[in-house]
Amino acid sequence: MKYIIAADTDIGNRKNINQDSICVKAAETNLYGTIVMAMVCDGMGGLDDGEVASAEVVKHFSHWFCQRLPDLLKHFSWNEIQNEWREEIKVLNYRIEKYGESKDKKMGTTLSAILIIADKYMIAHVGDTRIYKLQNKVKQLTEDHTYIAQELKKGVITKEEAEHHPKRNMLLQCIGASETVSPQILSGNVDEEIIFLICSDGFRHKISSDEMQKYFQFQELKSKEIMKKNLRTLIDLVKEREEQDNISAILIKACKES
Repeated sequence: MKYIIAADTDIGNRKNINQDSICVKAAETNLYGTIVMAMVCDGMGGLDDGEVASAEVVKHFSHWFCQRLPDLLKHFSWNEIQNEWREEIKVLNYRIEKYGESKDKKMGTTLSAILIIADKYMIAHVGDTRIYKLQNKVKQLTEDHTYIAQELKKGVITKEEAEHHPKRNMLLQCIGASETVSPQILSGNVDEEIIFLICSDGFRHKISSDEMQKYFQFQELKSKEIMKKNLRTLIDLVKEREEQDNISAILIKACKES
């Protein structure tokens, strides 16, 4: 499988600092073909130095991809990688918490990350950034770790009530500001003609699934440049609709090798 990747981030309309951090890594291997890792981390705007927390998670996993993954590929096991990622997230939660305490600050970040090896993918997720799969329809793969998502699941509130609920942005867990973190880990096959979208909540708040489907049609995204252009079109649209948060998104298109 061949992968075309585009990413973009924007400080948005109101904030002075972009607390989102994004990462895209790709490597060619003889045994497993192209390996891809991509993630979006959204530093907590209501906490101190959210950009420090999000950047630390991106830096940590970037180092893991370059330094640790090559060793794991020698005796490849998805279970081992899943266990490692769980442990890495726990380490990061502890490290960021202790750093914050040393500065008398409270900081945290979400994480939505995907790793693609040998036409299979693994996702690790904490918070309310999201990963979608786009084929014939837009499907949200990750679960929001928010108070609102929890109440929706229980049937306590409706989707309409959730849109304007005062606790709409309340996270149940994030890396660095939670006593314990239990990441959502899931996996699946990378089918032909599939697109993954990883995005911060600032990107998705003001656009619909129909608009995602319109601008991210597989056949229309013929190049990285077109993918980047369409990402920017939606980011600008989100800003026109007066989104207040930072805005970040990554597109990954999986294509059959020609």
